[in-house]
Amino acid sequence: MEKKEKSSSPSYCILSIVALILLLLLLTILYFSLFNPHKPILTIDSISLRNPSPQALSQTNHIVPHGLMTICLNLSLSNPNNRATFYYENVGTSLYYKGEELGFVMVPSGAIRPKSTVRISMFLGPMGPSSSSMLKDIEFEEAVDRLVTFTSDISIVGDITYFGSFSHHVSISSHCVLNLSQDGVVTYTCNQL
Repeated sequence: MEKKEKSSSPSYCILSIVALILLLLLLTILYFSLFNPHKPILTIDSISLRNPSPQALSQTNHIVPHGLMTICLNLSLSNPNNRATFYYENVGTSLYYKGEELGFVMVPSGAIRPKSTVRISMFLGPMGPSSSSMLKDIEFEEAVDRLVTFTSDISIVGDITYFGSFSHHVSISSHCVLNLSQDGVVTYTCNQL
């Protein structure tokens, strides 16, 4: 009489699946506890009107619409992570007046090493004839306290990467309100979204 051997392959399969699930669970716990990815920190260092010279301002309290009005944004982007590099792909800034986009600028992609900061300067100005004609209609004399309000949106998209293997996608946004006079930027406030 011959004994039938029981096949143990289903038990090995179940054991392998359980081991794989435990390994994935362990990696997930390590990722969020040991590595703990933090969003990069965006700081607006300064906003100024570049070259607010007499040539840029007319005698009738209008801004001359020849692309001479340029707003300079100086910002810092810090990577607070201990072991991860932040690779940013898209850094863009838009300038608005009365809800209409006047200008847009992109910065080339780059990387920020762990516990490091990069400084980025962006120059925004009118991007076409329609933007320039809109600027021609700005009258500081009729504005409240001779101030004109612009808004700017800054967006940064990238990935926080650990050891070139684990990656966490992040996006950072900031909204700024700028009050300009004929002499330059009077006040600005920025809020991270």
